[in-house]
Amino acid sequence: MRAKPIIVTVFAISCGVGAFALLNASQKSAALVVPTEQVLAAKNELPIGTLLRAQDITWLPTGAPQADQIKRPSASAITAKPEIVEETAATVYGAVLRRARFCCAGIGACHVTDPRGVFTPG
Repeated sequence: MRAKPIIVTVFAISCGVGAFALLNASQKSAALVVPTEQVLAAKNELPIGTLLRAQDITWLPTGAPQADQIKRPSASAITAKPEIVEETAATVYGAVLRRARFCCAGIGACHVTDPRGVFTPG
């Protein structure tokens, strides 16, 4: 058998496999979860015992927050009371981390303890 028909056949098969993979990948990307909520998260890696400050935390978009994570207030709540976002974040200021948190890891009520005894998970 000649080399030219074999090369053309291999090329056609590889083009078909590539087209199938491209179409399949585009269908899966349409099913990705779009972040709809934001949770309080660590800006940097934080070791156990860190006293949380404003510069240590940020709001991070997420598609499916866990039940114990501190969630950003809804748009309607922010419209009614604009300072509620800062008040929600301030609930953990001065709290001590019970567990180390990696950068961009969500912070929940189970991760912090308040030495003042006033922490109330939101």
